[in-house]
Amino acid sequence: MIKRTFLAVSAFLCVFAAQAQRDEPPLFTFGPKAGLNLSTLVGETRNFSSEYRLGYNAGVFLRFNTGRLYIQPEAFFATKGARLTIDQSVDPNVRSGTYRLSLQTVDVPVLVGLTVIQNNAFNIRVFGGPMGSFNLQGKGVGEFVRDIGSVEAAYRQAVLGYQAGLGVDVGSLTIDARYEGALTPTADWDRVNLGKPRGGLYQLSVGIKIL
Repeated sequence: MIKRTFLAVSAFLCVFAAQAQRDEPPLFTFGPKAGLNLSTLVGETRNFSSEYRLGYNAGVFLRFNTGRLYIQPEAFFATKGARLTIDQSVDPNVRSGTYRLSLQTVDVPVLVGLTVIQNNAFNIRVFGGPMGSFNLQGKGVGEFVRDIGSVEAAYRQAVLGYQAGLGVDVGSLTIDARYEGALTPTADWDRVNLGKPRGGLYQLSVGIKIL
């Protein structure tokens, strides 16, 4: 009787341990991700108004799990921009009108996250962290600034920012909705009375965990 009880309890503990091991996330996961950006210019937008423009992002992520906490560095290519309206000329070098700005960047965020709901069906996460954005190409400023040399920087080569958002994991899919804000100016148009605007965007992305 004692032997049978011992074997039954041992079998139960083995099953429980195996189940608990399956519920624990792997030490790290890796995969591609892609999605959409909705971006504009915010902050010191002097003498003009800015509306959102649609862009996209594509890259990779690497997630290191430590229980419910995780660290997730990423690297991805992104297209950003804004629809700019200058109602009246505020400087001899500035044309009034509506213009489309476009920017291509490589963004490298390092996010710290917490899994707030974790079960077999899905996980829900919150996260945030710093981000470096590196400018590859910018277009549009030359359309409304007659002498591009009159501005300090049409676009900054590097911008420091942050990202924060909410994520859901379903099977091998990882879905993130986040806000990205710039802590340093995206451009310096102070010399033509347009200020030093910063970038801001909403981002939706879907990734696949292949490891």
